[in-house]
Amino acid sequence: MDIINDRKLIFHTLYNIIEENKYSNIELRKIQSNHQAFITDMVYGILERKATLDFVIQSLSTVSFQKIHPNVRILLYMGIYQLLFMRVKDHAAVYETVELGKEILHKGSIKFLNGMLRNLQRKRDSIEKMIKDSDMDIRYSISKEFLQLLREDFDEQTVETILKDSLEPKYNHVYLRRKEMEIIGFLKQKNIPHCKKEDFLIFRGPMSLLEIFYKAGDISYMDISTSAIRYVIPEKVDRVLELCAAPGGKTTLIADVLPHAEIDAIEIHSHRAEVLERNLKRMGIQNVQVIVADGIHFSSSKPYDLVSIDAPCSGSGVIGRRPELRYKINRKMIKELQSTQFDLLSNAIEQTKAKGTILYSTCSILKKENEEVIEKVTNAFPVTKVKQALILPTDGKEGFYIALLKKDE
Repeated sequence: MDIINDRKLIFHTLYNIIEENKYSNIELRKIQSNHQAFITDMVYGILERKATLDFVIQSLSTVSFQKIHPNVRILLYMGIYQLLFMRVKDHAAVYETVELGKEILHKGSIKFLNGMLRNLQRKRDSIEKMIKDSDMDIRYSISKEFLQLLREDFDEQTVETILKDSLEPKYNHVYLRRKEMEIIGFLKQKNIPHCKKEDFLIFRGPMSLLEIFYKAGDISYMDISTSAIRYVIPEKVDRVLELCAAPGGKTTLIADVLPHAEIDAIEIHSHRAEVLERNLKRMGIQNVQVIVADGIHFSSSKPYDLVSIDAPCSGSGVIGRRPELRYKINRKMIKELQSTQFDLLSNAIEQTKAKGTILYSTCSILKKENEEVIEKVTNAFPVTKVKQALILPTDGKEGFYIALLKKDE
């Protein structure tokens, strides 16, 4: 392993995500390395633990946190993360971080970086105790505001379970559409640990492992929680409208459940609509028409039997896979999303025929984006809530909410 070059990639990827507000999954896809798994694990690990790492820096430094240059902070994240959360020998973690610093920092900053990491080595026990004795925002590394939002909806034990699980290593979930036995046999041949739940395969390893089956449309990458929508879809459906359809995971599920239905999939962004079309073509799904339009304003002259909305949301249920959300979710974001969610539901009801069905889902676990939005809609429109379900992001699953509404006559 080319240690310095790999850590350079990690440094620049973290800088782009933290300082330039770029998306972690997109930045990681740009990396070309034989050690992709190591780089991905370290980048995601540091992002997941960023609030804890900030706490450690502030506990050790005599310099104000705001005055520490971003380059120095990111190198400190890398060194501290290795010392506290990875099985890396202390001297190696310090040496490799400082050596990388010599290529990036000036002399004074290198001395500060080295001193901070040596200080952590000496005070490791007391620092670890401070973390353990801190509130959950430090222990599990999320913003105070996000923690408060969770506490408004769940008891302390549930909040801690959710946050603890979000830091556990993630398994890959795959929806098996075809060639189930062949795919399972392939994983057995490769000695990849896996298990099957319903028509989903859960395994530990790189997603690229099953790329040949993905390209053939035999599988689709999605969390098993998402499959909940299949069990509430009415049997007799001729016309379906799906709002906010890209990249197409739920479109695939609906099309597979209703292969003879006419499905209009709406996506506001043309580049995402292109992704959706490619995914549908890859999977051989032919009963879906992709339409580039705003789901809030889309209108059809003929009402639909079923309207499904995969609403934009905070992503509070998927922080285990999108670690930067741990620090971005706040009340202002939620309020803006509530407005969009209500507007989408309002139009969905308008496009649904009498006695038709509206299916609302998010990957958020917060009541403000789920139950409260549904309550507001049922109070404002002639619809009845038939059922709702919340899947918590525990036991390796993502968080998911679903509500089924029935339009009155």
